[in-house]
Amino acid sequence: MFFKYIKQELHFSKFICRTENGIKVVLYSTLIVAILLLVYKKLNKLNSFKMAKQKFARELEYEIVKLIIELSGGNSAKLPEILGFPPNVKSSEQ
Repeated sequence: MFFKYIKQELHFSKFICRTENGIKVVLYSTLIVAILLLVYKKLNKLNSFKMAKQKFARELEYEIVKLIIELSGGNSAKLPEILGFPPNVKSSEQ
């Protein structure tokens, strides 16, 4: 079940590098993502990994864009309005 999950949901079968070290790096990265998704799923009381993956990716994208805007001296207050994100996406300030 575990290998089926990492192949189907986390796309582990698509290798960037064919060396032993490259495969290890991709495997370890995939395992870290699987653990993060499991924790995220449990903390947010979600039923499916697919929903957890989508919400996690969306919130991560939001936080990265917000950080880029703030580091470049911009105002990220209108970010949810611009990106069309729902208001339930929490900012790091709350």
